[in-house]
Amino acid sequence: MKKKNLFYTFIILMATLFFLTACGKKEEKKEMTITTTFYPMYYFTKEIVGDKADVIMLDGGKTEIHDYEPSAKDIAQIENSKLFVYNSNDMETFVPKLLTSLPKDHKVEIVEAAKGIPLHKAEAEHHEEHEGEHHHDADPHVWLDPVLAKKEVKNIYDGVIKVDPKNKDYYEKNYQTLEKKLDQLNQDFATSMKKCPNKTFITQHAAFYYLAHQYGLTQEAISGIDSTLEPSPKKLAEIQKYMQKHDIHTIFVESGLNPKIAKSIQEATKAKLATLNTLEQVSTKDQKDGIDYFSIMQENRKALEKALQ
Repeated sequence: MKKKNLFYTFIILMATLFFLTACGKKEEKKEMTITTTFYPMYYFTKEIVGDKADVIMLDGGKTEIHDYEPSAKDIAQIENSKLFVYNSNDMETFVPKLLTSLPKDHKVEIVEAAKGIPLHKAEAEHHEEHEGEHHHDADPHVWLDPVLAKKEVKNIYDGVIKVDPKNKDYYEKNYQTLEKKLDQLNQDFATSMKKCPNKTFITQHAAFYYLAHQYGLTQEAISGIDSTLEPSPKKLAEIQKYMQKHDIHTIFVESGLNPKIAKSIQEATKAKLATLNTLEQVSTKDQKDGIDYFSIMQENRKALEKALQ
């Protein structure tokens, strides 16, 4: 009888322990919520704040940020955040209008990560303008240059400690760690690109000016800042001649590029297609698999190094 009672007592204790453990695993809502626009802004912010804040990416990063239109829910999300982090008005063209939608007495701190970085004026794109289509006056892809990414990280860090000064020491430690990782990435690129005999590469999308400029390379783009445009036959013919003149055999396209555009480029130029990732969209699955800003940038470095031999 005693053994039976002991057995039931043991079962009850184990059930109680399981219940308490399960409850303990339930995520606690953080005191601070930060809303970001797309992956690089999300990643940099999350690396700085660690476990001190909930960091949210608009639409979970499912929509191409160039085409994004915020919903009423998004505006409410931003209004209820302590901090809103975006890259620039030239990237997230919807932001100026969005900010005017917020109440005049809103409390959210706004961080434009690229503030203070001179933006390269993008070449004009020759195409018909369509109503509602977004256009860029300047190239916004500064996060693809590790040196400029450090400046964005500093702006984000300053915004974080402004809204939560009591945890400054914690944020500063994370910020300094992120800075060191960006310094190492910069060194890796500088070393690799210095060894490459060829210094010119061709991209489908003119997103890599800052990276090219930083490491003494030349980017020749098939289309401008808008990656959705299909190149004209004339432009493709020009690129083919350029490739022959400079002994280039690879054209870089984005992951997720419209297959029709990729096929037209390949057929017209007879080039090998390789991938350079702009990091504008990184899937939730990839993030769970450990893929992040640094691993993708290292893949970009290796791809360039291979093509520039």
